[in-house]
Formats: sequence, C-alpha cells, structure tokens
Amino acid sequence: MKRYLVTIRRLLALSGAVVATLGTCVLTVGAATPNREYDQSPLKFTYPASWRDVEHYTEMTSFSSVIVFLSNQKLHAPCMTTRNPGGSSTHCSWPVTTLMSGGVLAEWRASGSPSWTIDDAKGTTHTIGGMTAKVQVTRPGSCDAIGGQETINAVVEEAVPDSYYSFTACIRGPNLARTTNSVMSSLRSTQFSKST
Repeated sequence: MKRYLVTIRRLLALSGAVVATLGTCVLTVGAATPNREYDQSPLKFTYPASWRDVEHYTEMTSFSSVIVFLSNQKLHAPCMTTRNPGGSSTHCSWPVTTLMSGGVLAEWRASGSPSWTIDDAKGTTHTIGGMTAKVQVTRPGSCDAIGGQETINAVVEEAVPDSYYSFTACIRGPNLARTTNSVMSSLRSTQFSKST
C-alpha cells in the first residue's frame, strides 16, 4: 500500500510537470514573430521572417520604379516583353497571379510626378521615417485583382519636390488583423536615406 501511494505521488508530480511544460508551450505560441531587416538605400525597415524580399525584378515606368517586393510566397517577374516586327512592347502587372490563403504581397516604389504634393494622396496623415505620409486601408481595394481581401497604401513625401515613396500591401485572410498589424509595424519601422 505504501509503495502504491508513492507511485501515485510520482505520477501526480510528473503530470504536474507535463502541465507546466504545456503551459509554457502555450505561452510561447503567442510570442512576437522574429523579424528580418531590409537595409538597402534608400530604405531601411524590418519585416516578418516568414516574408522574403526580392529586388532582382525590374519594373520601371516614366514616373516610378520598384525598389523591393516582399512576400511570403513565390514571385514571378512582373513584366513581360513581347517582340514583334515593329519593335517590342512591355506589359507589367502583379508579381503573383493569386494570393494564397494567408498570403501577403508588398512593394516599395520610388515615384514622382510634376507638381505632386502630399495633398494629392488619399488617407490619414502619419509620419513615416520622419517624413509626412498618408496611409489608406481599403477592403478589398485594388488587391482584389489577385485575390487580396485588404489593400494598404502609403505615400511618403520626399524632400525633393514632386517626389515620393509609395508602398502597397495586399493581404489575404484568414488572419487579416494579424497580418495588417505586421504590415503596419513594418511601415512604422521604416527609415529613409537622405536624398542627395
């Protein structure tokens, strides 16, 4: 009988240790997601480690050029050039065809337009990297074209007249609120190199 009681006490002690361990695991599930840092002039910012940055795709128009794409899924070249006897034409679109469940696609651009001012941008006024910005969140917004359920646009006024940085993020659920928080945290962390 004495041996039996000792065995029960050991089992209870072990089960308590297991519960304590499980409790610790549950607490760590909600821990902050580790971040990576992007640091290539003119931008520096952090972003979730589950995303990756892609710089080797070139997309340039008369008034803007892509600095970097960010996504948690594989990207393809955003532009396709068609050659014909009279020359060639280039058409650019999104670097993903469809956002997967839980997918995110973001891009930073350097842009400019004659006589542009921050007053031309839509959204609420913020400060990003010490510069005046406008941020707008729409559902679904332009990201609907690739299955996005939310579009986050930010425009940041540069010191150089008529110039600005633009940011667009496309998000697909099921965890819209969490992904939106990650995007906003990345925006808040953004710093800019001084224009020369």
